[in-house]
Order: sequence, then C-alpha cells, then structure tokens
Amino acid sequence: MWICLHCGSENSDETVFCSECGQEYVPDEADTMPGDDAYQDDPYPEDDGFVEPELPQGQEMPTFYEEDPAEPVVRPAKKKKKSKFKKVVRKTVKRIRRFGRNVAELPSRTLLILGGSIALILVVIILLVVLIPKSSGTPKVEETPVPEATAEPEVTPEPEITPTPEPVVTPHPMESLNLEDGRTYLKEGDSAPIVATIQQRLIDLGYMDMPVVDGVAAPTEKYGKATKAAVRKFQYINNISVDGCVGPTTYDVIFSDTAKAYQLSGAYDSSIFEDDIIKMQNRLIELGYLSDIANGKFDDATVAAVRAFQEKNGLSADGVAGAQTLELLYSTSALKAS
Repeated sequence: MWICLHCGSENSDETVFCSECGQEYVPDEADTMPGDDAYQDDPYPEDDGFVEPELPQGQEMPTFYEEDPAEPVVRPAKKKKKSKFKKVVRKTVKRIRRFGRNVAELPSRTLLILGGSIALILVVIILLVVLIPKSSGTPKVEETPVPEATAEPEVTPEPEITPTPEPVVTPHPMESLNLEDGRTYLKEGDSAPIVATIQQRLIDLGYMDMPVVDGVAAPTEKYGKATKAAVRKFQYINNISVDGCVGPTTYDVIFSDTAKAYQLSGAYDSSIFEDDIIKMQNRLIELGYLSDIANGKFDDATVAAVRAFQEKNGLSADGVAGAQTLELLYSTSALKAS
C-alpha cells in the first residue's frame, strides 16, 4: 500500500496512479517502491527481535545518539547510492512498465479508438510527405557553370637562324695568270689561255679580225701586236686609260654588257686608228666616193665620202663609220658612186 501525498488516500501497490485524484506515485529518495527493502529512518525497530544485553549494576544502556567517550558508537553500514545513469535507466524502465500496465487496464473500446487515431495520424503524415512537392522546401540553388579553362596559347617556336654562309670570294681571272713575274695584267709578248678569250670578245665587238695561224683562223693564246692595237682602240672608245695592256679594269669592261662596239669617227684621235682609216679611205677611193689619196686622217673629205656612201647604199648618213657601214663597205654588194 502507498499513501497519495496529494489527497491522502491509500492505494494498492499494483498501481502507480492515485485512484481518487489520479496523481502519479513519486518514490522516495532511495527510488524504491512500497514493499522494497530499504534503509529506514529507524535503524532499530522494536519488533526486530533484538535482545537488550545485561549491563553491570549502575551502568545504563547508551542510546543510539549518545556517544561513549570510551567506546565509539557503532552504526549500521549504509547502502551505496546508485549512479545517476543507473537511476535514469531504472526510472525510464519503471515508467514504461507503468504506462504498459495503465494501457492494459484501459477498456478494449478505448484501446481500439486510440490505435485507430495513431494509425490515422501516421497515414496523414505519410500523405503529407508524399504529396508536398519538393520545390516547396529549400529553393534549389542553381549551380553556376564553371567556365571552361582557356587553352594556353601555343608558343610559336622562334625561327632558327640559319647562319648566312660566307660568300666564296672567287679570285679575279687576272689574278690567276700564273705569270713568271707575278703580274696581274697582260701585255704584248705574253702567252696565256685567257688571251684567246679576250681576242674572241674583241672580234665580236669589231676591234680586230680573226687571227690566221698556219692557214687556221682561230683565236690564239699569244698577246701580239694585233691584240695590243685592238685593246688600245677599245680603251680609247670606252674612256679607259690607253696603254694597250689588259688589267682587271679593262678586262671587266671588255666583258661587261655596256662595252661599246668599234666605230670610226672624225672626232677620234686619228693616230690610234690610222691603219683602219687608211684601209677605209682606199675602199672609198675604189668605189669612187673619195678622190684624194689615203692619208690616215679622218678629215672633212673623208667624212663627206662616208656620208655619200651611206646615202647611196640606203644607210643613215651621219658620217660615222659604224659596224653596219663598215660591213657593207667591205662587202661585194657595196654600190659604187656612179
């Protein structure tokens, strides 16, 4: 039995709620139910069968609360208090048991209604979870697209610098004559293979006739009088110092594209072209264009004779005996004056 502290009514140990006011039973500090063995306020109850011992005459039994200075007071050992965790677990278990017993005492109709209400609540919760759209919750944060990594620019390799080969210096033809005295120019009396090349070029420009050696007309390697005379004429007409020798300067002009061809003119120094003038005068006398004797001078009479020949043969009458005039003058097709 236990007494309700709220209304004072007695209740059975089988229930934890007061039958009058419904107040829940609250255990004492030892956390025990009515009927459990526990340490009571009175450690020596009267009906525990204790026999008071006989004491010597004149000596009284000391009370529990009196202290004998000669002998210490003996007290019963107290139970060790349980840990807080164990108390919480024990209380929880007891409350579950109490709740189970109280539910078992309810009528079946009440249990049915209670079970149906719980089932209905669960169904409503399930429907809410299923039917509520997910978008109603936390708004979905759109992911910001991560920009694609920009490709690193291709590094253009530096062009390889090909070293410019040093130009090969070709020695001048006049520097490789291999003459005995080491000269780099040709003069009368020299012999070298390059002389034949120079003669052929002077023949092409009209400065000399083809040499004939042993009945063979061909350039020779001999730098003779005819070659020297042709070189002097070439130097005069092309404004080069007249010395009759072929050095690097004369050689370069002879084989250049600007080399002037041979011609006879009254403006030239007759002493350089004397033999050629005499030869031309004799041909003009033969054809009847000149009545005087050949004197080797390109005088006014000679200029008039050349002009008359050109007019008679359909050439430009300028009084200068160029390559075309000389070629026609010495040909068999030249027309006579009368």
